[in-house]
Amino acid sequence: MEPGLGAERPRPAAGEVARIFADQTGPRAERLRARPGEGRGVARPRYRRSACSCERTRSYRHADRQPTGRRRLARARAWPAEGGWRRRRNARRLGAGARFRRGGSVRRREGRRWLWLHQCRGVAERAGGAVSGFSRREVCLGLAATGFLSPAGAAAAPYDAVVRRSGGTHSSLGAALSSAPPGEAPYRILLGAGRWEEKLTIARPNVALIGEDRRRTILTSAIASGHAKPAGGTYGTFGSATLTAEAPGFSARTLTIENGFDYVANLRSRAIADAQAVALAFGFGADRMRIENVELLGHQDTFYLRGGRASVRNCLIAGGVDFIFGGAAALFEGCEIRSRLRPGEPLQGYVAAPSTPREQPYGLVFANCRLTREAGVPPASVWLGRPWRAGGNLGLRGAAAYLDCWMDAHIHPEGWTWMGYKGPGGYAMRFEPGDARFFEYQSPGPGARRNRARSQLSMAEARAHSSLLGDWKP
Repeated sequence: MEPGLGAERPRPAAGEVARIFADQTGPRAERLRARPGEGRGVARPRYRRSACSCERTRSYRHADRQPTGRRRLARARAWPAEGGWRRRRNARRLGAGARFRRGGSVRRREGRRWLWLHQCRGVAERAGGAVSGFSRREVCLGLAATGFLSPAGAAAAPYDAVVRRSGGTHSSLGAALSSAPPGEAPYRILLGAGRWEEKLTIARPNVALIGEDRRRTILTSAIASGHAKPAGGTYGTFGSATLTAEAPGFSARTLTIENGFDYVANLRSRAIADAQAVALAFGFGADRMRIENVELLGHQDTFYLRGGRASVRNCLIAGGVDFIFGGAAALFEGCEIRSRLRPGEPLQGYVAAPSTPREQPYGLVFANCRLTREAGVPPASVWLGRPWRAGGNLGLRGAAAYLDCWMDAHIHPEGWTWMGYKGPGGYAMRFEPGDARFFEYQSPGPGARRNRARSQLSMAEARAHSSLLGDWKP
């Protein structure tokens, strides 16, 4: 048994233990706190180094896990000898010739080394080679010589297509989508930084669109519902979308998707009667859609979710009128929902306009989101939502819920309002919020209220709403 790791020795006094700690920790250690009682010594500093200054011997995450009594004294007595008990333990694990370098504990360094070699082995085997019996240096030199460790090779390896102005596999996103092989295998596209003016429809399943930077990778168009199509007619609301996904399994992350139609200028000129301009639209064939760390920018009808299930996380969605709408079952988590200014309008707008089928239990659910506003949006001028009965379809009964969402003062005290539609006989009718399924649960902020017009859920009901995606775990 090694000295200091359990051998019976006379116990030093508490003052001697304190002196040993002070000698080994140096001036950067925290002040030691003396503890009364024989065998307890003093508390350890929160962070210290051993005699080998290159090795960290105590992680801040484990600062509260301090051994007591005899083990603490044994460890304290072991510090002066040969760099400390931890260094000797690591030396036994790795062999007598173990070398200690910067970069954390031996276990973490060995884990990183194993992961690096494992990744290199995978790259080499895909290239038709093998790395068995080779050292790390030999593997690195070999992969560098073949180009697999070059920046271009590293960027291209995880993606099926790379869209850049120069140096990529394609020069436009449309070309990358056109070259996707048929079938349902995942197809990953890296979209480089820049402003990409394209209007696209994705009809292939399991397409993943990854931007290089959330702010600098921008996919945009400027088409509104009332704009004329080249083949005749107008685009309509769904057809105005910058990006449309009509197949299941689509995902997007780390980019901006916007509809750049000048809505504010059209408010003054009224050049186009139908000013709906969609940034992102999901069709009826869409399902299991994932949007993460994306900015969706527009004014009226920014995000259109017709059907299926969608998971939206850590996104910014900005608009003015009904800018999150449709009949899908969608869960918005940790998003910022920003209301934009409509100059000269006393009523600034509506956040959600669900058109949920009557047989579908849940619709648009916002959990732990923030409802914010642009500068100039007055207080009590924006409604949480209104029920949309698309085409006068009586089988639609909108559903929306806000769970623990912070609300700024621009939210109207009554929360929800009505929406008009044409009934079966062509008569104008009103769909009242009391006839829809609108709820809230423990939402804080200056715009949150507790009144008769804003129905509150119980904890069990809120938990059921948050599990609306069913067996799909995005």
